[in-house]
Amino acid sequence: GYSTGIMTGTVHRPLELAVGVTMTPDSMSNDRSTDFLVAHLERYFGEIQAGLRVDGPGIQIVKFNPDELEGLTVYSTLGLHRHRLDGITQRKPISHELHIVAIDSQEHDHFPHILAELTKEVIRTGRAILRGHTFGPRGEISGTRNLVGLYASIPSYMEPEFAATNGVAMIWLIPVTKREIFLVEENGWAALEDHWIEYQPDLFDLTRS
Repeated sequence: GYSTGIMTGTVHRPLELAVGVTMTPDSMSNDRSTDFLVAHLERYFGEIQAGLRVDGPGIQIVKFNPDELEGLTVYSTLGLHRHRLDGITQRKPISHELHIVAIDSQEHDHFPHILAELTKEVIRTGRAILRGHTFGPRGEISGTRNLVGLYASIPSYMEPEFAATNGVAMIWLIPVTKREIFLVEENGWAALEDHWIEYQPDLFDLTRS
């Protein structure tokens, strides 16, 4: 559930959105330093379907269509964990990867680009994305105009063992509304997650309001 987490923090940042990109199997690299992470992700999400190289930092965005999460697509960073990031409130550097989950039948081809741009920002600032961080509001995450930003949380939709491997945290980025972002700003991240626990919205649904 949402009552416990790996990391905590609150921050408000703009989110730069852009048009979709094409992901292809031949854009995957053969970097062996990510083998343990590939094994972890494929254990839960199945085989990587496609990849996109991120310009500059030597990181990829990879795509999964998990059999155990029927009807969903997962996009994840691969290689961001090599950058030891400042946790602000924590003394030790933080290593993490980021991922977004979407319903197959909804428009989400732009998600790899969102992850790529966010990854570049993380590397540029040297600061980790912690549970409770928000990005936005700016632009649209979906065509409904309801979801305008992202919220960082623990991957509570998965079994607890997925949340971290070899010291690398798995951060779930959830598309959120302007009202949800303001709720975090005014009352803290726990208030938003308590709200979700009470009302049980489908956080994968890009048409929710």
